[in-house]
Amino acid sequence: MAWLAGVLGVGLPSNLVFFVSIVLLFLVNLQHSAELTDLEDKTRTLAEESALLKVRLERLEGRAEPPSDSPEAPSTDA
Repeated sequence: MAWLAGVLGVGLPSNLVFFVSIVLLFLVNLQHSAELTDLEDKTRTLAEESALLKVRLERLEGRAEPPSDSPEAPSTDA
């Protein structure tokens, strides 16, 4: 380690160990951040799909009223 510290121009080998450790921790943090972003996207997609399926199920079971702008909605113009 002392040889590598000398080649890189680092005064103390322990400083090189700390620097390498910090770089590795930064890279791990970056990887976890990217994975978390992907998981958040998947969670959002699943929540949206679940909500759409819930609405569809309620409509099929006849518990939900059709939207007011839908052609299936009864009009009150008469």
